[in-house]
Amino acid sequence: MYSWSYALDDLLKVILSDANVPGEGEHKIMSYIRLQRNLPGFDPNTHHCLYGLDADLIMLSLATHEVHFSILREVISMPGQQEKCFLCGQIGHFAADCKDKSGEQTSEDGKAVDDTPIYKKKYQFLNIWILREYLENDLEIPDPPFEINFERLVDDFVFLCFFVGNDFLPHMPTFEIREGAINLLMFVYKKEFAAMGGYLTDAGEVSLDRVEHFIQSVAIYEEQIFQKRARIQQAVENNEELKLKMQKETPENLQSMSLDKVKLGEPGYKERYYAEKFNIDEPKSIDDVRKDVVQKYVEGLCWIMRYYYQGVCSWQWFYPYHYAPFASDLKGLADLEITFFLGQPFKPFDQLMGTLPAASSNALPEHYRALMTDPASPLSTFYPKDFEIDMNGKRYAWQGVAKLPFIDERRLLAETKKIEYTLTEEEKSRNKIMFDIIYVHDSHPLAAQVVLLYQMCPLPAEEPLFFIQIDTSVSNGMNGFLGLCERNHCNTSVPAPVKGLSSVEKNRVLNATYVNFQYHKHIPEPPEGVIMPAKVLKPQDIKPFPVLWHEDNNGRRQQARERPLLSGTLSGHVLGEAAHRLVKNSLQIKSNNTVRLLGAPGRNAAQGVNKPRPAGPLGYERGFMEGKDYCRSSTYSPPSCNIQGFSNSRPFQFASDFQGYSQNLRMQKSNFQDHGNISTGISNLTIEERPRFQSHPRMPNDRYWPNHQQHIQNAGPPPPLPPINWIGKQTRGYMDGFGIRLPMNWTGKQPTRVYVGRSGRQEISTRSLYDKQQQISKVYRIKSQTQEPTNSSNRQ
Repeated sequence: MYSWSYALDDLLKVILSDANVPGEGEHKIMSYIRLQRNLPGFDPNTHHCLYGLDADLIMLSLATHEVHFSILREVISMPGQQEKCFLCGQIGHFAADCKDKSGEQTSEDGKAVDDTPIYKKKYQFLNIWILREYLENDLEIPDPPFEINFERLVDDFVFLCFFVGNDFLPHMPTFEIREGAINLLMFVYKKEFAAMGGYLTDAGEVSLDRVEHFIQSVAIYEEQIFQKRARIQQAVENNEELKLKMQKETPENLQSMSLDKVKLGEPGYKERYYAEKFNIDEPKSIDDVRKDVVQKYVEGLCWIMRYYYQGVCSWQWFYPYHYAPFASDLKGLADLEITFFLGQPFKPFDQLMGTLPAASSNALPEHYRALMTDPASPLSTFYPKDFEIDMNGKRYAWQGVAKLPFIDERRLLAETKKIEYTLTEEEKSRNKIMFDIIYVHDSHPLAAQVVLLYQMCPLPAEEPLFFIQIDTSVSNGMNGFLGLCERNHCNTSVPAPVKGLSSVEKNRVLNATYVNFQYHKHIPEPPEGVIMPAKVLKPQDIKPFPVLWHEDNNGRRQQARERPLLSGTLSGHVLGEAAHRLVKNSLQIKSNNTVRLLGAPGRNAAQGVNKPRPAGPLGYERGFMEGKDYCRSSTYSPPSCNIQGFSNSRPFQFASDFQGYSQNLRMQKSNFQDHGNISTGISNLTIEERPRFQSHPRMPNDRYWPNHQQHIQNAGPPPPLPPINWIGKQTRGYMDGFGIRLPMNWTGKQPTRVYVGRSGRQEISTRSLYDKQQQISKVYRIKSQTQEPTNSSNRQ
């Protein structure tokens, strides 16, 4: 551990970018990565690790095009799936470790509190290079008009996800992530890729004419989506039990707000949407508001794309509405004029005034606090005590839209500027815009440059007087500049910033002001020299593209992943029927129904329907027609038949009549010594290859089995004829609806089948017919411990 610590001292560099540096934390990190790429000394195989649960981190990581990128995330359990203590109901411990054995103590809001210690939390890595593999499969363009650049597809995927909402834009009413909105966007993107002319974006710039083509193609499904939501809502309202459950889980003060006044999908829903959500009283004003909403929403799409790929293009822009337009309203985008002005970032206290609620005003200095809480304050309208939460069709309060007023930047800055003189020196320091700070150990190779700075500038000024460029040979490839300002100090003793804590003695850490390279264009490609990770996905890892939500009317989700079938295996209903047949044969159900299992008639069954099984080998119970009223017409639809358990409702077509099947199967009898060993019998099912018939088209009577073509195309011919030495037993033909009558004194002559159809009366030798049926493609054979000797009488 000691040697490992010293190794880190020689490698570790820490850059602090706190509230005095404008910008969001994750975007400052991404800006650092973008500006470091493709510079001299940069290692193209640098591995990045970012911690956080925000979904934007995934999109930002993709936008860097750094393949060696991982996101460390906590494993989050959905409500009802957490490991709870059944005594107190809290999360993070079990009953054996519960301190509140009585179970009387509860949290303030009555909800379970996750008090799991940090060292017991579960974490997982989201590896961007694996996500890129999935995207490469899911974004494969069919019949591309030109050679596809996958990196451009990744950029377009990031852009598509803006439509489902993020930190800067609300999601369109057309799209809901839980309804498979991302799948719909990807589906339309691939379908319309050639028609819209190619990619939607280019290194942060948006092609608005292509975006309009794309979004109008998505809008085709808008009505279907709304109509399905309406059907689901109607079903919920009709289900009293579910309705009561939802009311129980929804706070009383929100139940009255969840009333749907817009009724999406019903005639006039667009007018109701804009009138209700944007507070429009005059119907004539709806069109003007719609145009302005579309203008601001498209501005937002362009602003976010530049923010992700180029950095902040305007500190002043914001989306001034709580709701987004419909997808079908995004028209005429190519004619819109999109312009941004950079402006200036807020100071730290002004930024807090624009983001914190009045209840958190104690984080601000006294006079700033009064601007938020004093009813006479000129800014009091920005901080209402009560505000509306529009559930907007959602179930939980956190999913609703908090309709807070938008803050006027000019009014806010005008008021805060008046009270800046009241700040103490420490508060003034906290309210300044400053630079990043870099920390290194005195044994780090970069420490020599830091020491040189202190020698050149013994008294740091408020802002750095000069900078020196970092030597990448001693900084492990990190580029940038070093300087000194009032925030930098070089002391062996560091006083504790918090009262009650001891100072740090024998300090060996140096610090300096760090400035990254100035903006240069981001190259949305993996850097030259990068070693791409090996592919890790296997065919079974790739899910089939799901059914679109608005087209899935089964009332349940489709199976997201189907296990591939191996050659020669049984599955589905075929396997079930094989097991059913095996159990039935093993039990040897008697004709007097003393054992009523697996289809035996119940006590309430009609009398006279229990027919004796014809004599013959086991398994032929249902192989012969017992009824005397059979039909000899080709238009006859035979009853459902079962070839030793294989269900088939289609009349068989014989080779002599209809030129055969493409594939035929038949079951051969096995001699089970132990009828009780069912599992062994199933495991002994094998397939034996035989010569194949030539494939022929189906006959017109295919209408008898329209929905079973795929599963029973290998069903094959009926079982073999009974042995010719069965004397005195009257049999009744095959299960295909054609009858055979044998005289009682028949002694082995070839029987003749009479077939009456559209071609007239024909006589067919059933024995020759039987010989032809032996030419099958596959044979299902049940192996047994003792092979049954061949009966020559059965092969004549």
